[in-house]
Amino acid sequence: MTVKYTFKKNERLFLNNLIETLFNKGFVVNKHPLKITWLPSKINIKYPSQVLFSVSRKRFKKAVDRNRLKRKVKEIYRIEKTFLYEELNKRNKQILMCISYTGNSCFPSSSELRSKLKEAFDAILKSLDKN
Repeated sequence: MTVKYTFKKNERLFLNNLIETLFNKGFVVNKHPLKITWLPSKINIKYPSQVLFSVSRKRFKKAVDRNRLKRKVKEIYRIEKTFLYEELNKRNKQILMCISYTGNSCFPSSSELRSKLKEAFDAILKSLDKN
């Protein structure tokens, strides 16, 4: 069976009340240069995770730079999410996430971001097992 590396609209977190709940009650995992705010969810969605991406306007003044970083993080998430989805499906859980880029470099290496994202996913899954 082939794995499709897609990122559909339904996988994006865009409802204001869910975003507000995420930031008010969510848990934080810091794996520099990524900060992931996450929250277990009970909403009925097709995918095990809904995600939001952000880059600080304070650190990166130009929208071009922020958009480039968001594109890069989205691409890495799109490829690495299969591991997270499999584990969440095994546990029969759903989560909401915000992945924020907190680094200072406008051109981070893909391998570094990929490894940090995997570490963050592992930390999230360990926290889910505790609850």
